[in-house]
Amino acid sequence: EIGSGLVGSEMCIRDRYKDIWELHKKYIDKVDSRDDEIWKSIIVEADELTKKYDNCKFIKNLVMAELEEFERLHHERTK
Repeated sequence: EIGSGLVGSEMCIRDRYKDIWELHKKYIDKVDSRDDEIWKSIIVEADELTKKYDNCKFIKNLVMAELEEFERLHHERTK
């Protein structure tokens, strides 16, 4: 397994990136939607991720970067 040589803190960081990547994959093809329910789902899941990791600054920054990218792509695709 890829993570078999990682120590606890490295695994924790890997898990955070993995969770952000899963959020990205789930919604990247939907960011051009004008459906408010899609955007509500994105926000709910982003909030759940920050809570999962006790609102640590690292995960909050990752989540915000992903949300900003979704927003950028939405504006680009819906011009």
